Amino acid sequence: NATLWFAKIECKVTSAEDDNMWMDILSQRISENTVIYHEDVDSSDYVNKPVLLKEKFDVIVVDGRRRVECIQNSYDSLTDRGVLILDNSDRSSYDVGRNFLRNAGFREIQLSGIPPIIPMKTSTSIFYRKGNCLGI
Repeated sequence: NATLWFAKIECKVTSAEDDNMWMDILSQRISENTVIYHEDVDSSDYVNKPVLLKEKFDVIVVDGRRRVECIQNSYDSLTDRGVLILDNSDRSSYDVGRNFLRNAGFREIQLSGIPPIIPMKTSTSIFYRKGNCLGI
């Protein structure tokens, strides 16, 4: 739902999705400020989309499959003010990605609670550097 949320607050949104059914739903609900790319989850394009677009982003949200690879391949696509948001950051399988960002000079704020979709506690982390676009 991050794609929909950011689109609602009138950000320019670029999304790489692997699920055709979710793409159909998004396509009906997005606005002109949103571009969605369909990528096969097993392709290198999926984990490298920000790099392939040759753009810099203020915010990158990692909330799909292959999250550690997405983190490792996309953080260089952040602007100097950029932040990376990792959903379900409490999962130990993402510790490699979290440590990677910390070693790259990012600080982490972890937010925990019950999300609207599943009735169980989970966390989302915001990775940021000094002078970031969120002012933290």
